[in-house]
Formats: sequence, structure tokens, C-alpha cells
Amino acid sequence: MNPSGTVIVSGSTEKVLRVWDPRTCAKLMKLKGHTDNVKALVLNRDGTQCLSGSSDGTVKLWSLGQQRCVATFYNHDEGVWALQTNESFTQVFSSGRDASIYWQDLRRDENRSLVCQEAAPVLKMILTQDQGGLWVSTSESSVKYWDVSRVDLGNSSSSRTAARGMTAASAVPATDPSKASTPLLSHPEMVISGGSSIKSFEVLNDKRHIVTKDTDSNVAVYDVLKAQKVEDLGRVDFEDEVKKRQEVRWSKLMKDGYGNRLINHIISDGFRSQLGLGGPKDGHADNTPRP
Repeated sequence: MNPSGTVIVSGSTEKVLRVWDPRTCAKLMKLKGHTDNVKALVLNRDGTQCLSGSSDGTVKLWSLGQQRCVATFYNHDEGVWALQTNESFTQVFSSGRDASIYWQDLRRDENRSLVCQEAAPVLKMILTQDQGGLWVSTSESSVKYWDVSRVDLGNSSSSRTAARGMTAASAVPATDPSKASTPLLSHPEMVISGGSSIKSFEVLNDKRHIVTKDTDSNVAVYDVLKAQKVEDLGRVDFEDEVKKRQEVRWSKLMKDGYGNRLINHIISDGFRSQLGLGGPKDGHADNTPRP
């Protein structure tokens, strides 16, 4: 939604943009052009232009008055998940799954730069109030600050080309991976470190314990019923630990007699009758053969 609240634009897995008037709850238009999910949207202040980022790897500039795409930018190899424009809506920072942060001049499609390279897919970007710094959050737990005021963005161009005034169906990007540009910034100015996040897990056979592995490769065991971590195993092999604990816990269940009760419960009355076993429904004891 634009700041004045006159226009709302929505995007989804349907690959289209829908434009709404929040004052009347009416749908104004539907814009087609992307070939995959729409993941990011930015509107200008007066609600006349919109930028969209998609899993198809493109950034599109739309004219809502003309109800069409007026520019398509091909700076990314993978999906675009985050967009951040300047105050005047003449420049945009884009990033996403490929973790590359590009700066693009919206008035000149050939004027663009690879600003920096993150270590993980980018989820969100925010420009500082003076437009000189960029805060970036990724799928990792750290938040980084990149000082974009230290570089001249307009005088450095990447080797990629952009197609202006065409839709995704008619524009064909010309890219050459062997000529990929070098990022203007190699290190962030500041890093706010967060805790390690869980990136993989396995539920054990007892349906009570979960083995996890975090972004620092530390393995831990959680008890669901107690809602707490019960073991911190450090940097051990995740797959081996899961396999070992699956075998141990299943053996323990069988030793305790729980396994036999579980198997008895799983076998239905109909299946028991086929095996020649009685069941409570026909009045026979479990160990009494049917006549």
C-alpha cells in the first residue's frame, strides 16, 4: 500500500498482481507478466508505479495508469525476494535466493551495480533515513549493515543486460556467467549477531524426541512433552546420531513391552479374524480360535 492509502497491490502464487482501492474495496485491475510466484512488491508515494520481484528472477516496473509493464530487469539468476527503493523511486536494491544484492537505476536500465554478496538468501532490506546505508536480513540469524555511501553506484555496471519496455514473454535476457562482476563492497560495516537457527530436524520413533541441527552445525535433542532441550551433543554427525537413536529407542520400546501392545493395537479386528484370532466383537477371547 502507498503511504496515502489510496492503492493496494497484492501478489501471490498465481503469478499476477492485483490492484485494489482500499476506500471502496474494489479490484481495479490485474497485471500479468511474471512466470512464477510474486514475492516482493513496492509502490511509489502517489500510487502510480509499482515494482515487483518474482521467483522467475526478474524485477518488473509497472505503470498502474497504463496498466502494463514498462520495464523488466534481469539482474538475478534465481528468485527475487526483497526490494528496497529510494525516496524518489528512481533506484532500487534487489536481492533474494541468490544472495546477490544489486542496485538498479530505474531510469536507465543499463546503469546497475552488484553492491555486495551475502552468505545466505536475502529476506528483507531497509535503507537508512539518509539513504546511505542498507540493513540486510537473511535466512541466517545475523543482521548486516552495508555502507553504500562509500561507493559510486552509478559508475559501475555489471555485465548483465536488462530489457526495458518489454514483458517477460517477449524479452530475452543476455547473460554471461563467465563475466560476472565483482561486488563493490566485500565486507559489511556492522554485523548484529543472532542466535543459531535450526536448519534441519528429525522426529524419533517415540514421537516425543526431536534431533536438530543448527546453522553452526551443533546437534541437540529436544523433548516435546517437556518443551525443552534435553541434550546438547555439539558438532557431531547429524545422520549418524539420528540413526543410532532411532535404533536404541525402538529396541527400548520392544523391551518394555510397548512394541507388542502397539502391534496388537494396529492389527484390526478384521485382520485378526483372517489370522484365525478371536476379537472382542465376536465375543471370543484373543487367544481362542474361531469355531
